[in-house]
Amino acid sequence: MTQQSIDIGVQGNDGTGDSIRESFRKVNENFNEVYAVFGLGGTINFTNLSDAPNSYTANQIITANNLGTLLVARDLVPGNGIDIDTSSDSSITINATIQGLLSDTPGTGLAQHLNANTLTIGRLADPTEATLDLYNQTYSLQGAVQSTLEQLVMTRGYADNNYVKSANGVVTDAFKTRPEPVVPDTADLDYDPTLTSNYLSTEAMQRKDVVYRGGDTMTGKLTLSDHPIPMAGAGTPNTGDDLQAATK
Repeated sequence: MTQQSIDIGVQGNDGTGDSIRESFRKVNENFNEVYAVFGLGGTINFTNLSDAPNSYTANQIITANNLGTLLVARDLVPGNGIDIDTSSDSSITINATIQGLLSDTPGTGLAQHLNANTLTIGRLADPTEATLDLYNQTYSLQGAVQSTLEQLVMTRGYADNNYVKSANGVVTDAFKTRPEPVVPDTADLDYDPTLTSNYLSTEAMQRKDVVYRGGDTMTGKLTLSDHPIPMAGAGTPNTGDDLQAATK
């Protein structure tokens, strides 16, 4: 409350001032407020302080203003992903409603590079056309540029099943090739019609289709080169089966 002044009248005992009772009532209330300031009894409202707000409502907090000259009552306003619990009179609890990337808005891109901090990321999908389509559908809602299959993250299993394992330039596991095609791919630039089989001239063949140098059994004929000098060109070495290898 503001200070209560005692009206002493114009002149002594002229009956125009406060009565003795009213005067001492004001004295008592003034002293109660002074004692309250020093914690010696009585009460004083916070809003009666000169630098305090005139009023405040439920769940507001009292802080200094931006200049640091007065106290003001501010509202607690939750931001994006923030929840403020003011149900307790002894505490204010601020909770994050977004728990990591799991609760993030679908299609939202990272604002910074992602550092796994020596931890791993698991349960990734294989980079297939289906996962690519789903990815592009999700991000198209955000107006993002469409991605290609080559830009998707590759899993360990996908790499093992599709790429050759090597260490220091040496293949460490069996290098598996395709079986002989049923029909030749004559449209491929590497197809050579002068060679037998339907393989391309530049591709590796499966073990079952080649002869092992260390010893093997052939099921087809073996055509040799021309006679050695000085017999080169003798007879008819370029026709029929003249150059076909024969057993003893």
